[in-house]
Amino acid sequence: MKVRMALLVCLAVSVVVVVAGCGGGFPTGTFERAVDSSFEMELREDGTVLFRGSIQGDTNPMDSGTYSVEGSELVFETSEYCDATDRGAATYTWSFKGGVLTLDPVGVDPCVERWQIVDTEWYLQSE
Repeated sequence: MKVRMALLVCLAVSVVVVVAGCGGGFPTGTFERAVDSSFEMELREDGTVLFRGSIQGDTNPMDSGTYSVEGSELVFETSEYCDATDRGAATYTWSFKGGVLTLDPVGVDPCVERWQIVDTEWYLQSE
C-alpha cells in the first residue's frame, strides 16, 4: 500500500513538473527579424506593438498598434499603417521555442505589407 501511494505521489509530481514546463505564456520583448536583422518588432506587455526598420532607406519607426493573444493565436488588432487604408486586423498562430518566435498567418492578412514583414521567425533580443 505504501509503495502504491509513493508511486502515485511520484506520478502526480511528474505530471505537475511536465505541465508547468510546457506552460509558458506569450513572450514579450524586442525581437529581431531572422531573415533580415534590420527589422525589429517590440511586443509590449500592455498589448502594444512597435515595428522599426528600414524600407528603401527610411529608418524611422514603421508602424505601431495593438495586439491580443488567445491561446496559440496572436491578433494584430490595430495598426496605424494598415488602418489608414482600411485593411484592419489579422490573426497569426505563434510558437516560441529556444528564443525564436514563429508567426504564421491564419488565412490571408488583408495588409500585405504587414504580412511581408511579420510572416517569419523572430529572435528575442537579450535586454
